Amino acid sequence: MRLIIFDIDGTLANTDYEKDLCYAEAFHDVVGVSLEGLDFRSCRHVTDSAITDHFYQQLYQRNALPEEVEALKQQFRLKMEERYKTHPHYFEEIPGASATFKQLMHQPDVHLGIATGAWRYPALFKLDVIGVPGNEVPFVGADKSYSKIDSIQEVMQLVRNQHGEHSYNQIVYVGDRIYDWDVSNELGIDFIGVDYLNTGILKNAGVSLVLQDLTNFPQALTLS
Repeated sequence: MRLIIFDIDGTLANTDYEKDLCYAEAFHDVVGVSLEGLDFRSCRHVTDSAITDHFYQQLYQRNALPEEVEALKQQFRLKMEERYKTHPHYFEEIPGASATFKQLMHQPDVHLGIATGAWRYPALFKLDVIGVPGNEVPFVGADKSYSKIDSIQEVMQLVRNQHGEHSYNQIVYVGDRIYDWDVSNELGIDFIGVDYLNTGILKNAGVSLVLQDLTNFPQALTLS
């Protein structure tokens, strides 16, 4: 039995640019401050919750309050919905994502989960748009988990609880960033990289299995 856990942005959905732009607009609307001049590169965890607190620390020397985070989440999703109406071509699947995900859902020897650094509702909006049924598998985002490590671990536990399966022959995380690879190594699970823009970053860092898209993902699993 194999457990496969997917990231979203850059892995299932080709939405990184629009996600970042909509977040910046939502942050300005809610906080009244532009993200220009603020730095997130030193933020340890690349998740919506951690980055938001990182920005608030730079601005106000404190973490965001729960009501501030909730307002930002709502505005973030609203911005994404508005952007999709005017720029639907910026909300596309990584080729093969929807078909592959649905195919894996019906394989008797595979269990699926989603662990993302994004907040749940904006993330589910992107998955709905590209036809990936994210609500039908265990899903953990930045609402509950501050780090990607926590998200993956919680998904692993949710999947075990759902299926009564406590031992897997292989656990794989599928992501598109060095951060995702580092987290996988820390957890001692396998990693498959997705490099849709063909940047070479993952391959140059030493990731052994990197795909440009998900069209041949089932076949690639035999190499992992």
